[in-house]
Amino acid sequence: MVFALVSIQLDGQVIDSLERQSKIRRIHSLSAAGLFTIGSYAILHKIWYEDFEKVNFHFFNDSKEWNGMDKVGHLTTAYSISERSSEFFKKSEWSSKAPYLGASFGFVYTSTLEFLDAYSADWGFSMYDLGSNFVGAGVYLLQEKKINSQLIRFKWSYSKSDLAETAPNLLGSNSYESLLKDYNAQTYWASVGLMRINSSQERWICASLGYSIDGFVRARTQDIESGFNPRSQYYLSLDIDWSKIPVKNKHLKNVLKVFNFVKIPFPALQWDKKYGVTFHPLYF
Repeated sequence: MVFALVSIQLDGQVIDSLERQSKIRRIHSLSAAGLFTIGSYAILHKIWYEDFEKVNFHFFNDSKEWNGMDKVGHLTTAYSISERSSEFFKKSEWSSKAPYLGASFGFVYTSTLEFLDAYSADWGFSMYDLGSNFVGAGVYLLQEKKINSQLIRFKWSYSKSDLAETAPNLLGSNSYESLLKDYNAQTYWASVGLMRINSSQERWICASLGYSIDGFVRARTQDIESGFNPRSQYYLSLDIDWSKIPVKNKHLKNVLKVFNFVKIPFPALQWDKKYGVTFHPLYF
């Protein structure tokens, strides 16, 4: 009898301890997500919105701006944040719901930025941006739930353009701002795993399709002087899916996953209406 009572008491203490640990992990997870959100919003506000006039909430049709480059950017950002958030939640108390939580966070995080746009005179709340955010988060979730893998990965690369000097307020007045603002310097990619070294590995060698623009010193084509020749550019290249590389070191594998949203430099074919087909020995 005494043994039974002691066992019940010990079991109760163990349960209480586990519940406290679970609560602490939840608090840590929510705190980390909150700090990331607040900190990144503060940086974006400083870079993107601080110097522009504030107005009342309004909608804005930006479907014909940047030749759709900004929409591809929204999609890629929502996808990448959804994936990284899901990896984060997998290590928390909500591991069983990680894909749903990750995709939800990716969509909500990117869509909250629309409210910053909505009070800015030069922009507004864009339903097209909202749709792109939804597609990006949805593509991540669909692949994760249906095939338990990311067959198609959306990635980003950057090569400094000279156009930012022409319109620094719009394209960035320094290198840090241009990383976010200058669409002429960015390329967005869809990488698909096709090859592997041996049959025991996942397909980590990828074919990659890229999209970029050039000559855009204004958002709309009709507002740009003809000498800039604004146009879309399309690319075909190779890539590596770092998350599927057979790496045994756990810490190295996690580091590779973090940077998997960046398309690595590879030879590439480019096509646009000005130059036709161009070969780049190394394109980033």
